[in-house]
Amino acid sequence: MSPEALELALLYEVTSLHWPGSEEDLFDEVVEKAVRLFGAQKVALFLYCRETFKSGCYTWGFGRGAHHFSGEHLEGLAAGGNVYVKNLGSPPLGVLYFERRRDFNSHEQRLLDVFAGRLANILQLRHWEETSERLARHLRLVVESTTMIGFFSFDVQGNVLHCNRGARQVFGWEGLPAGGKWMEQIEPRGEFTRAVREVVARAQVADPGEWQVKSLDNALRWVLLTLIPLRREDRVAEVLAVLVDITAQKQVEEELKRQSIFDSLTGLYNRNYFERRLSIWQQDGTWPVVLLVCDVDELKLVNDCLGHSQGDELLKRVAAMLRQVFPQEEIFRVGGDEFVVLLPDRDEKGAQEAYARLMAAQEEFNRENSPVPVNISVGVGVARGPHEDLHEVYKRADDEMYEDKLRRCLDGRAALARTLLAALLEKNPLLKERARQGKQFTWRLVRATGLSPEEVERIINGSFKTRP
Repeated sequence: MSPEALELALLYEVTSLHWPGSEEDLFDEVVEKAVRLFGAQKVALFLYCRETFKSGCYTWGFGRGAHHFSGEHLEGLAAGGNVYVKNLGSPPLGVLYFERRRDFNSHEQRLLDVFAGRLANILQLRHWEETSERLARHLRLVVESTTMIGFFSFDVQGNVLHCNRGARQVFGWEGLPAGGKWMEQIEPRGEFTRAVREVVARAQVADPGEWQVKSLDNALRWVLLTLIPLRREDRVAEVLAVLVDITAQKQVEEELKRQSIFDSLTGLYNRNYFERRLSIWQQDGTWPVVLLVCDVDELKLVNDCLGHSQGDELLKRVAAMLRQVFPQEEIFRVGGDEFVVLLPDRDEKGAQEAYARLMAAQEEFNRENSPVPVNISVGVGVARGPHEDLHEVYKRADDEMYEDKLRRCLDGRAALARTLLAALLEKNPLLKERARQGKQFTWRLVRATGLSPEEVERIINGSFKTRP
């Protein structure tokens, strides 16, 4: 055999080295080739394990105790041409050691380098495989146990094949549901089935979508769900569903939306929504339309005398009265004591009828419900078509409301003052007793001065109408 053919045969033997299944079997194969191809009389293979920080040394031909060699010890034995030592990989995965009586020539050195390189490649590939397997096990453990993200897969018939803890928690499953009936838990019903069919037909990942899931205990949850088709050969055989429970997020969104629309005290629409509705109505509303502006009289006096809690109760009673009078209309609280009712398809006549209904309801409401009387001033604005700016109509109605307030001010304030005084006396027994004493003193003064009761009435507060 020519030297070239011999070298090719040796290269084939060297490169035919492979991972046989275990480190022990790999070392046996290394020893067999080292002895047969290079005449080695001593062989050692030191292996590092970077993940576990453990190491091991396999030896042949050294005698007892050699298995305690370290990589540094093997490198230190390289004292002559009859010894071959090579670090395997970078960073090193191990150290290879061959020794024989005669020196290795340059040709053998080159073949040994090829052999060591092949061994380093085998160890590197095995290291990557072990790392991948370990990460896959960790990932599988995380996926199976996590509740933050739900995973489940199903075939094209709808049979659920796998699901993790997160998916079971959302759907309320104890095991794997049979058949595709579980799709009925996802609302809107039918749309999810169509989405699955589209993913299977197009073999493309669907964009994440928000769905409602009704669990087996009838609890509704919002999920962000992505459908991923899994191909087998040339067709989609399975679909992976990845979901995140966004119920808490949706609840926050709904609460923020509610706060942006509704007044927290009365439950009516708030000022922000009123402004938006005027803008929308200006473009797409029906005409004519009436704006009924209502303002609660003497709210500050109620707050100062009875406290803000009573003032809040008064506002709630006004809101309840407006709902009772206009149950089908949009009602807004646009300020601390100001309300607006939007009345579509009303002209001037309809506005006056609405005003009359409101005043009648106020009188009845005060007679039946209110310890502190409800008194509201009202202004009316009518817009006949989109050529009229609703904000200007609202301003006119607001001005008219203040004019009405000025006309009603004295009578309303006197009546409210009597009610508040009675409430204060009832609330404060000491104050009530002092008022009684003051009343008795006044009538003694009448007897002493000879003034008539009518003259006293003109001097003092008109509260004392009957003689004790």
